[in-house]
Amino acid sequence: MPQQFVDLATYTDPATRGRARRLLAQALTVDRTVRWIANDPGAVAGLAGELARVHLSQLLRLGRVWILTDGPEVTGLLAGIHPLDERKPGAIADYEEAVARATGQYVNRYVIQSRRHGDTKERLPAHFHLTHLAIEEPGRGLTAALLERLHQQLDPLGVPCYTTALGSASLTTAHRLGYEAHGHPEGEPRIIGLWRSAPEFTPNGRA
Repeated sequence: MPQQFVDLATYTDPATRGRARRLLAQALTVDRTVRWIANDPGAVAGLAGELARVHLSQLLRLGRVWILTDGPEVTGLLAGIHPLDERKPGAIADYEEAVARATGQYVNRYVIQSRRHGDTKERLPAHFHLTHLAIEEPGRGLTAALLERLHQQLDPLGVPCYTTALGSASLTTAHRLGYEAHGHPEGEPRIIGLWRSAPEFTPNGRA
């Protein structure tokens, strides 16, 4: 049975959402930004788990969260903020405040990196902000599978995509799928910004 790309919001059972949260926490544990914020190897896992909980709950409310499933298992997760979704004024600021609270004693380092990232993102035209991508196991083509399915959602609407969620190991895949380097703020942690323009469509399909 092929893996399914589904909206996590359609799952109300705690087990599936729990698997998705653990997969995201696993990815955040090795994320260079999270490791920089924690500034303590022994604190990374705890911070990653708390951030995964907050990000997932907020994105299910304000954004989009899709998962790849293989039977009962969650093998991949992709999440972000869609520019065409309706949100209450200030909703994104509330989300960012919730994330800041989750960093606890590391909030000052979180604010530093958040401002660096925000300065780059705010100069971009309207886009889908791909905030998180997590896979169960590298080498199985899961990153490409997630991105290709995301593009199937975005391309017919003419929506471009920006992300800093892909690590260096995924850059070859990203470039093959149309992403280009865009904005690398100076300083630590090193942020890899990637931009993918929306393809043009004609009445008969893609140009």
